[in-house]
Amino acid sequence: MELEELKAAWQASGYLEIPANVKPEGPERVTPAPLLSSASRGPVARMKRIVLAELASSVLLLGAVAAYYFIAFGGWFIQVAWLYLGLLVLLAAYYTGKYRLLAAMACPACQVRESLQRRLHYLENYIRFSVVAGAVLVPLVSGLLGLFFLYRLPEAGHRILGQALAGRGTYGLTGSIILGLGILGWLVYQLNRWWASRLYGNHIQRLREQIAEMDAAE
Repeated sequence: MELEELKAAWQASGYLEIPANVKPEGPERVTPAPLLSSASRGPVARMKRIVLAELASSVLLLGAVAAYYFIAFGGWFIQVAWLYLGLLVLLAAYYTGKYRLLAAMACPACQVRESLQRRLHYLENYIRFSVVAGAVLVPLVSGLLGLFFLYRLPEAGHRILGQALAGRGTYGLTGSIILGLGILGWLVYQLNRWWASRLYGNHIQRLREQIAEMDAAE
């Protein structure tokens, strides 16, 4: 008797998993617990670990570069250190937002079709944003660093600019710089697309398949 009462209470909560070959007769609903739970082998849990690894890599890499420019050259290039710290703050905010989104997707109470579709859409937007933002930021930061070093090292900068202007002229040099930065941005964009697909593509596809199964079950 107690077992029947416990089963009824669990069914009433709405999260009793029903086998695929059994048709629900009451308020039960099939949930994607096998894929979206916090189990270490689920796609959401794996993507959470990927985000933590990306954050740790960014902290180590950008933090090391910033520390180097803070310490080296007697503080002569300290502005470069602050630039890299600013990039690190932006990346940390991005990865934190993406991790919170994934944590929300693993919430058992949130594992209904509409909620998962909305959050999966947000996740895909996060990934697209990182692909485009990287393609913009890398050429932009490269150009800013070039201008800064030319300003900080006027003798070397004048010599380099003089040689470049003598060979191409003002318009030719400007066009070459813009073209070079554009090619760099395109290469970064392609690399980001490939890397994002490699890291997240299979996991997102599994989530889409799970949502499709939930649609079919309804």
